[in-house]
Amino acid sequence: MCFFKFDQRLLSYNISPRAMILYAMLSDRVQLSSQNDNFRDTDGVFIYFTLTEIQDVFGISLNVSRLLTKELEQAGLIRKKRQGQGKPNKIYINELSNQTTQKQAIKTTQKQAIKTTQKQAIKTTQKQAIKTTQKQATNHTNINQTDKSYSSIISGNTKNAQQNTIDDDVTAEVKDRIEYQELTRKYKSNKRTLNLLVQLIAANIEQYSEINRKIVENILDNVIDANLSRVRNFKAYLQACLDNTYALPVSDTLKSYPPSYNIAEYEKYSVLDYMDDDEE
Repeated sequence: MCFFKFDQRLLSYNISPRAMILYAMLSDRVQLSSQNDNFRDTDGVFIYFTLTEIQDVFGISLNVSRLLTKELEQAGLIRKKRQGQGKPNKIYINELSNQTTQKQAIKTTQKQAIKTTQKQAIKTTQKQAIKTTQKQATNHTNINQTDKSYSSIISGNTKNAQQNTIDDDVTAEVKDRIEYQELTRKYKSNKRTLNLLVQLIAANIEQYSEINRKIVENILDNVIDANLSRVRNFKAYLQACLDNTYALPVSDTLKSYPPSYNIAEYEKYSVLDYMDDDEE
């Protein structure tokens, strides 16, 4: 059975209980890393603790794991340094203060102000949605059905406001993993295809947790060289390319396909299964 210290000063920070436990675990690990010079650079002692590890320890999703680390960053308890090229981030642990510092107090106030603004924005959106629905409702609309419609709109707007924040974080994570800026320079004339591919990966980030630049390059190279005259649903076609390429062994995705490589199987799969209704 493993134990780690829990510093009571954590209770003075405006963070969740899970975040407190995560900080205690990171602090315990940094004590071991401090004894190894391989985990020390100009910024001090660092550790590796990936989102997948956090997911396994707490039994939570990757999105929630990402939010926990961000919570510790915003509280000034940890710092992260990106390495790129598919390598995990370096994590530096900041020491606890005896009391909440002025900087932390400002951040806490800002967070509370943001939450208040978000609540007000949601309420305003709800009122506007109700007014719009009321204007569009006809005289024959059943009152009970109208009430259900209002509830659905309110619930949908609230979920969308929360989801947008997570989607932005996930998209940024995907772009970092695949070295997006380098790819935009390499595939300057195919940027729209690259952006669509980023959207597909971000929509199922847990499924493509090991995505990297090489996999994306293979997909883009083969899509650019392919004959797309038979493809009627390009988004579905690109999804099929992503699924098939990601399923290949690592050794295949890290090397270029030979000149005889033919993407006809992807075309057949995409056209038959995702063809527009008016084309069938």
